[in-house]
Amino acid sequence: MTDNIIDNSRYSRQVAFSAVGTQGQEAISRGRVLLIGCGALGTNIAASLVRSGIGSLHIVDPDRVELSNLQRQALFDEEDSRQGAFKAQAAVKHLARINSQVQLESFTARFDVQTAASFEPGKYDIILDGTDDILSRFFINDYAVSNNIPWIYGAVAGAAGMAAFFPASGNPCLRCVFDPPASRNEVDTAQTRGVIAPVVTMTTSIQCCWALKYLSGRNIKPLMAHYDIWADHIAYAELVSAGHMCSCCGKNT
Repeated sequence: MTDNIIDNSRYSRQVAFSAVGTQGQEAISRGRVLLIGCGALGTNIAASLVRSGIGSLHIVDPDRVELSNLQRQALFDEEDSRQGAFKAQAAVKHLARINSQVQLESFTARFDVQTAASFEPGKYDIILDGTDDILSRFFINDYAVSNNIPWIYGAVAGAAGMAAFFPASGNPCLRCVFDPPASRNEVDTAQTRGVIAPVVTMTTSIQCCWALKYLSGRNIKPLMAHYDIWADHIAYAELVSAGHMCSCCGKNT
């Protein structure tokens, strides 16, 4: 690892944290992240991981920046809104100014069954969920399980949020925890219930902490965090596999 990759003046405070150290930072600098969704969760995830010095970030989002996004989508500004810029492309533009050492790529389409073949599983060490759509999360889950890639779930609505870490073994998985809804309309979202920015940053802080722990070589138990910051509530629970009863990861048990 050369000095121009591990720059002590840039990462010195992170390296000084004993749980990371020099070896952890070197591992983080090799980390390859696939970020699906670049809205409220995604922009905060992207900024945090790029500032932390990951090796590469591949951002997937089909949407354009709108004025209503600026309240909580940290990377974007009014000019992005005026131009109607693609979120993935605008994010890469801003992130390159934050850390020119990180390899950045954008993909301006939805991550789904039609586009999944465009993504080579071997290029990514971990997937982070920055979407606002429950059915998309189940597709991410199934892709991650089938390709043995760990992934980190995140969701917010109102002042409540959830985050969960699912391991590379694919067991347990999201389908062990939740049944997929019949339609998107059955689930509260930021659009239907509103959202405050602090619950977004809390959710992404947990997601990014788990990502850095994993990329630096730490073992992480399958966990879920659930909280309502307006009601001053937070709880953690270890996730349990549904075993052969799970239609997705049951084959891995």
